Amino acid sequence: EIFEAAKNNGMTPLRDAAIEKLINGATSLEEVIRVTVED
Repeated sequence: EIFEAAKNNGMTPLRDAAIEKLINGATSLEEVIRVTVED
């Protein structure tokens, strides 16, 4: 419930932000895996 409210108010989930950085070349796949967890 809190997570959905946060998303509805513009929060970007950490994994989504990390994947965007991966696509832009700002980080590695290993780093994305290391700092994020699957829900």
